[in-house]
Amino acid sequence: ALGAVVGVGTAVIVARQIVNPIVRLTNVAFELGQGNLGVRASASTRDEIGSLANSFNQMAAARQQAEAQRVTLIAELAAQNAELAQLDELKDNFLSSVSHELRTPLTAIKGSAEILLDDDEVPEEVVKEFLTIINVESDRLTRLINDVLDLARYEAGQEIWNDAPNSL
Repeated sequence: ALGAVVGVGTAVIVARQIVNPIVRLTNVAFELGQGNLGVRASASTRDEIGSLANSFNQMAAARQQAEAQRVTLIAELAAQNAELAQLDELKDNFLSSVSHELRTPLTAIKGSAEILLDDDEVPEEVVKEFLTIINVESDRLTRLINDVLDLARYEAGQEIWNDAPNSL
């Protein structure tokens, strides 16, 4: 009877030494699965269970580092996205301004040309005035288009601004 009690007691102690670390590893695995990347397994033994606990800890540390990198990259992407949105707004404002600046001389040219074409009895001085308007506004339109083309060449890296100081 004493042998049976000692045998059962020894079996319970050995079972606890094997089962308890496995239960703790199971709990750690569950916590990791729930997203708690700070949880670590206790690796108090040097057997297979201790080795498994060390592997769990290495996996958790690597996952935690990868998560930190992911959060950093998301923040960088959000900042770059905000910068691109701002640049897109600047581009839209620029295009709106350019189209307005181009439309103004075109309106003056078209209006003057229509008056000259529609009225056969326009006095010579009015014809000369309207032709002068057409000429001046055509020159203005050419300057505006050249400025836009210069800017496009600069943006494409085909032209370099000479911003060195000059003696007046």
